[in-house]
This record gives sequence, structure tokens and C-alpha cells, in this order.
Amino acid sequence: SVVFIDEIDALVKARGGPTEHEGSRRLKTEFLTQMDGITSSSGGNVVVLATTNKPWDLDEALLRRLEKRIHVPLPNEEARMLLFQMLLQDIRVEQGMQALLSPLVTRTHQYSGADVRLLVREAAMGPMRRLLKNKTSQDIAAMREAGQLDVVGQVTLNDFIHALKTTRSSIDVKNLVQFDQWAGKFGST
Repeated sequence: SVVFIDEIDALVKARGGPTEHEGSRRLKTEFLTQMDGITSSSGGNVVVLATTNKPWDLDEALLRRLEKRIHVPLPNEEARMLLFQMLLQDIRVEQGMQALLSPLVTRTHQYSGADVRLLVREAAMGPMRRLLKNKTSQDIAAMREAGQLDVVGQVTLNDFIHALKTTRSSIDVKNLVQFDQWAGKFGST
């Protein structure tokens, strides 16, 4: 079995902070006790997988219980290119769009995989926005009845240019150094 805990730092921040309450301290203690129970009594049949965007906030006792601590860096150019290709395979794009991906890959330096996905989703809305531009709710209802909303145009390079203006990286560059330092100190190889 796999137990997946997203944003584990929300549950098990380092103990002893000035705003920590007795209730949250007891919750952390119980969580750590249960983790010990899962890993010791399962005979190796249970894997606990946890994620966090702030590993430096985790309690030291939790770090000791996590066998592997893996820092996943931002996607490099090759990975971003593969992400774009994968995300665009089910989207109607203008002819030659695949050849124009290189500038998008370059402009998305320091974007996370989630940021690239949001960018593609934003660009994919371009054809629908063009179709519905200056339409009233009655026009849209009539278009829906006529089946005109089922077929929208293709995503263009201009859609991506517009999406780049409105979809920024969610990464704080200052934290990148902190991630590398944490991975160097606590990360598994």
C-alpha cells in the first residue's frame, strides 16, 4: 500500500514555534507515533510518500522517519520541451506549432511543471475566447443549441504569447538557493 500525504508541512511543522498550541503539538506527536506503527508493523508492505514545498519547516523527528528525502528540481529545457509536447498532443494547434516550441521553452525558464501546465491551459482557452468575443449570453445560448461551441479553432502562437503575459512562474527565485541548501544537508542520493 502507498500512503500519500500532500503538503505534509501543514501537519508536521517543526515543534517549539512561538505560535504552537498544545493541540497541534499533540497532533504531531500522534502523527509521528502512527508513522512508527505503520512502518514497523507492516513488514515493508506500506510506503509513506509525502510532499512539501517547504522542507525546511519539517519537524526533525519526521525527517528521521522519512527514509528518502528527494529534492525534485525545476524542469530543465529538455523536460519543459517534453512537457509542452505531452500537454499539446490532445489540443488542436495551428500548423507548425511544434516547431515554434523552442522559444516557449526558453521563455519558461524557472517555471515548474505545474506552471507549464497552467500556461498551456491558458493558451488553450484562446480559441474559445475568440469565438465568444463580443457575444451576449443569448448569443452564446444560441451557439450552444446550434452546436457551434463544440468546434473551436486552433491554438496559435499568439495565444501562447498572451498566456505568457498572464501566467507567471510561481517560483520565488530566493527559495531556489534554500532548496539546494536543504537538499545538500538532508537530501538522499
